[in-house]
Amino acid sequence: MIKRPSCKLLLLVFTFAFALICAIATQTSYAQTYTVIHTFNGSDGIEPTSTLVQDRRGDFYGTTEGGGPYGGVLFQLKRVGTDWMVVPLHDFGPISYGIQPLNYGGLTFGPDGSLYGSTYYGGLLDCGQSYCGVVFRLQPPAAACKSALCPWDYTVMVQLTNLEYPYGKVVFDAAGNLYGTTEFGGIYKVSPTNGGWTLNQISFEAGDTIGGMVMDAAGNLYGTWGDGYQTNGGVFELSPSPSGWTQTVLYTFTGGSDGAIPVGGLVFDNAGHLYGSTSTGGVEGGGTIFELSPSGSGWTFHLLWSLPGSGYSGPQSALTMDSQGNLYGTTNKGGHHGGGSVFKCAHIGTNWVCDDLYDFEQGGGNGVFPIGGVTVDSQGNLYGTTAAGGNGNACYGGCGVVWEITP
Repeated sequence: MIKRPSCKLLLLVFTFAFALICAIATQTSYAQTYTVIHTFNGSDGIEPTSTLVQDRRGDFYGTTEGGGPYGGVLFQLKRVGTDWMVVPLHDFGPISYGIQPLNYGGLTFGPDGSLYGSTYYGGLLDCGQSYCGVVFRLQPPAAACKSALCPWDYTVMVQLTNLEYPYGKVVFDAAGNLYGTTEFGGIYKVSPTNGGWTLNQISFEAGDTIGGMVMDAAGNLYGTWGDGYQTNGGVFELSPSPSGWTQTVLYTFTGGSDGAIPVGGLVFDNAGHLYGSTSTGGVEGGGTIFELSPSGSGWTFHLLWSLPGSGYSGPQSALTMDSQGNLYGTTNKGGHHGGGSVFKCAHIGTNWVCDDLYDFEQGGGNGVFPIGGVTVDSQGNLYGTTAAGGNGNACYGGCGVVWEITP
C-alpha cells in the first residue's frame, strides 16, 4: 500500500519551496534606506554635479557648478559625531582663476595628496565666446589642522586654449603626468616641468569627449566620445609611442538597441573588461549599460541593460564598481518618476541583474536630477548628489543635496 503524505507534510514542503523562492528573489531585490545628509543653500554651493571622492579618513570631496561668492565651490563633507557637515574649501573666482567646475566624474587625488580638477569656464585665454577654463590643484594644509576651517592652497596649473571647456575627471600616469578631456574633442596632457607645468594637446579625431578617461597598467588611455550630431558616439583607445599617440576605435554605437552618445566615461574590472553607459537610445529609450571584453581580434560588445526613459535621460557620469564586481550609477532624468534614479547591476554568476535602488521625483526635500555618479564606502553605503531639489530656498527648485543609501 502506498502511503499518502499527510497534510502537515505537504504544508511543510510548500512552506520550504515558498521560502526558497523568496530567498532567490531576495538576491536580486535591494532593500535600502535613502537619507539626505546635506541640503545646499546657495552660499555653500548650487548644483552639485560632481561625483564625490573619498579620502582615507572617510571624508568626501566634491564641487558645485555655482554658488558661493563667485562661480562654484569645492567642498568637503565630513562626519561630526553622527551628523555630516559641509566645509567650503575653495570658492571659485574671480573669472581669471577659473569658475564653474563641472567635474562630472569627480575630483582626483594626485600622488602628492592634493586634489586636481578643472573649471568649465574662466582663466585668461579667450575661446571666442568665453574663457576656455583652467586645470587646478588644491593642496591641503602642510601641518595637521586643529580647526574646522583650515585654508587649502589653490593653484591654477595651466590655462586651456584650443581645448575648450573641460568636463571630465583627470587621470595621472606613473610619471606624474595628468590627462583630461574637453567638450569639443580635445584631449590634453599636463606635465611637471622645472617646478611648473606644461600643457600639450593630444591629437584626437572624433567627437566630443566629456567623460574623462581611464588608464591601464601599460599607460594606454580609454574613453568615450559622442556629439549627438554626426555620430552616435563610440569607445576609443589612445596608445603612447615614441612618435606620439595612436588612436584606435574599439566600438562605434549604432543608435539602435546598443544605445547612443556615451558621455559618462568608462570603468575597468580586474579582468580588463570595460564597462560604460550611453545617455540615450536602447530598446527602452533611456540609454544602456554595456561591457566591452578584450579578445584576440579586438573587443566584444555585450549589452547588460536597457534603461527606461526618453531623450538624454541616461547616465551622465561613469559607473562605479564595488569590491564584489557590482556596478552602480545614476540616471539624470530617468527612473519611474522622471526625476532620475540610482541603480545597481549585480553580477550573479555569469549573468547581470539590474534594477533601480531609488527613484527621484520633483517636489519635497529629497533632491532631483542626479548628474554625478555613485561613491561606495568600505561598508557598502552609497553616496551621491543631485543637481537640484532639496529644501534650500535660495534657488528655484532647490540648490541640490548630498544623499546616502544604506543597505
